Amino acid sequence: MKFEEIYINGFGIFHNHHIKNLTSGLTILVGPNEAGKSTILSFQKRILFGFPDRRSRLNLYPHLAGGNHGGRLIVSTGDNTRYIIERYSKGANEVKVTLPDGSIGGTTELANLLGHANKNIFENIYAFGLNELQDFETLNSEAVKGRIYSAGTGIGAISLSEVQKNLENEAGNLFKERGSKPEINVLFNEIKNVGSKLREIEEDTQNFDNLHKELEEITKEITNAEHEQNQIRTKFNHTTNLITVWDDWRKIQEAKERLQKIPEIENFPESGIAMLERNIDKIDELNERISEKNEGLEKIKIQKSAINIDENLLSSKGKILELQKGQDKYTSAVRDLPMREEELKRDKEGLKESLHEIGPSWDEEKLSKFDISIPTKEIVRKQHDTIKEARESIRDTEKEVQGNDKGIKNISEEIEKADKHLRTQSLQQIDKKRLEQQRKSLQLLRINYPNLKVKEADLRRLEEKEELFTASKPLRAELPSKPPFWPALMFIAVGIISFILSILGNNWMMGISILAILSISAAIYIILSRKELPTAIPEGFEDKEADLSERRKKLESELQKIKSEMLSNAQICGFEDIPDPQLIENKDSELHAASEDLLKLNEFNKQRETLDQRLEKLSEEANAVKKKMEELRKEEEKAQKEWKNWLNGKGLELELTPEGAIDSFRIIKTCIGKKKSIEETKARIELIQEFIKEYETKISSVLEECDRKKEEINVIMELEKIAEELNQAIEDSKTLEQLDISEENLKLELRNIEEKLKERQSSISELLSQGFAESETEFRENARNWKEHNKLMA
Repeated sequence: MKFEEIYINGFGIFHNHHIKNLTSGLTILVGPNEAGKSTILSFQKRILFGFPDRRSRLNLYPHLAGGNHGGRLIVSTGDNTRYIIERYSKGANEVKVTLPDGSIGGTTELANLLGHANKNIFENIYAFGLNELQDFETLNSEAVKGRIYSAGTGIGAISLSEVQKNLENEAGNLFKERGSKPEINVLFNEIKNVGSKLREIEEDTQNFDNLHKELEEITKEITNAEHEQNQIRTKFNHTTNLITVWDDWRKIQEAKERLQKIPEIENFPESGIAMLERNIDKIDELNERISEKNEGLEKIKIQKSAINIDENLLSSKGKILELQKGQDKYTSAVRDLPMREEELKRDKEGLKESLHEIGPSWDEEKLSKFDISIPTKEIVRKQHDTIKEARESIRDTEKEVQGNDKGIKNISEEIEKADKHLRTQSLQQIDKKRLEQQRKSLQLLRINYPNLKVKEADLRRLEEKEELFTASKPLRAELPSKPPFWPALMFIAVGIISFILSILGNNWMMGISILAILSISAAIYIILSRKELPTAIPEGFEDKEADLSERRKKLESELQKIKSEMLSNAQICGFEDIPDPQLIENKDSELHAASEDLLKLNEFNKQRETLDQRLEKLSEEANAVKKKMEELRKEEEKAQKEWKNWLNGKGLELELTPEGAIDSFRIIKTCIGKKKSIEETKARIELIQEFIKEYETKISSVLEECDRKKEEINVIMELEKIAEELNQAIEDSKTLEQLDISEENLKLELRNIEEKLKERQSSISELLSQGFAESETEFRENARNWKEHNKLMA
């Protein structure tokens, strides 16, 4: 087997790498380290014997540069037969061998190509690398040694290791070291049993001699048995060898007998029968092709004889094609002429009706003289815009007058409604300054009331203390009783009430202060009341009494001042005496309601004032609008007078409005357009009639040239008929030219086929000569004899 090409799809650093034209001699791959020499060697091994498992420690050479992991090898055998060996790592990792006939093989075909050499033999004998060179122990493999020895002795695929193994199996059937069934092992067991018996006999001194003699006999029997065994083995081996070579010897004898019967042939061409069959098949194929070509030539002759060409028709081809190009135009002209004549008639009637619509005295002459230029239209538009603007201004002014009247009416109704609402509310006139003063005084009353109560409580405590001091003077030796707890409870109650009132009056900070002061006072009173008074008047008792008296007078003065201030504020609020908190809160609600009434009253007054101002303003605007209305009516009358004068100057009806005049201009313009359209239609009718006459003259001339002249003709039908005949003549001419070309090609192909037929016949004659035969039958007989002769000689 020889490598011819190597294609690496993806393996290591290679991708889409193709090595071609590998010679039959020694091929050396040269390159630096890591150039890929070992990669190519490993690639060959993997393609031939498969990719290793991913768990293997071997280098997997992954496809680093892309592609599919694998590729193919193209090899050839000794007879130059090419095989393609292809394998990829994906899937089942199975090899695909493409045989010379295109069929696909597998592992069996690959093994035949490799001579049944396994991977170990291939890697250590044919494709060894650095690893194998570094370790010569790989050559000690039994399979490798056997194949090397077989190759050296010239026995081919027969492995000595297998022969040795077979011999070892046969020897094992005779003797095994620890076996019991082989023949020698059985004899050894018998000897062992005899030895046991000998030991038993030796123990018996009386039978020693007999046993000794028996032992000698048995030993002699064993020797004889061993000798007989050796003779039997020698005879068995000889017989086995004879049986092994008997079939081969018989075949050799039969082959010699058959060789004597086969006539002697000096030489015979290789694959001669196949070459003969191919030439015969090719000759049959060429004969069939010659028949086909002759039939084709005959058909062409028949087709050429059936074609008849009108030369006069072909000579008039240009004129006919030109007439065809104008056919649609002629058809359109014939169809359009009655329509244009009908259109001309309608336009004349329409022009007459339009002129009558402008006025009974209008005709085409007056229409031509009338000026519808842009300046004239601008004058009409200007007059129209002037009158229109005047009328629109009058309408807008009338709307303004109506709007003003409606606005005055609405405002008057609103004023009346506001007065009525004010009367239903029963709101009294309130002095804002007095109201503010009362609210301020009421606030002061709310603030001072807790202070008043605190001062009164302090005054009562001082008076109680003075009474205690007065009572304790004559009773110095007696123990005073403990003071009661009710003053402390009163202090706390007053503080809580003051705190609640301050919250209601939105002055909770003051309430907290009063509550804290009274709570502290209650605590001090309780502490002092718990202390035991001395049994005797202590030192400084009189000074304390004087101090209490002075404090009481001061507190009475402050209390009187607070009461005077609160009484003054109470009188401002309408109270005769200082009110309690409930009266203060009632008064506050009353003042709050009065404030709301004051706000409502001020709001009503403001609305009334606004309505009065709006009414006055609308009245002034209404007078101005009415004056404007009179001026606009005068301007409209002036514009109408100017418009009548312009109509009179242009000879138009005085009843025409600017809109009517614009409509008249439009009708006049339409009439002018109709008149122009009538003139254009007349010119077009003349052109159509001229074209129809010219076209019919041309087609009559062509019919006369082609010998198809008729007295009465249908132009379109005759043109289509002659055009169809022309197309047929052109097609026949092209067909005739194509038939001539086809005929020449067939004749040329026929000559080539006849030359090839002669070559094939010459090849068959030469092949028969090489096979020492004069006929095909003799050649085939010689081929069979030659094949059988070679088979017997092998």
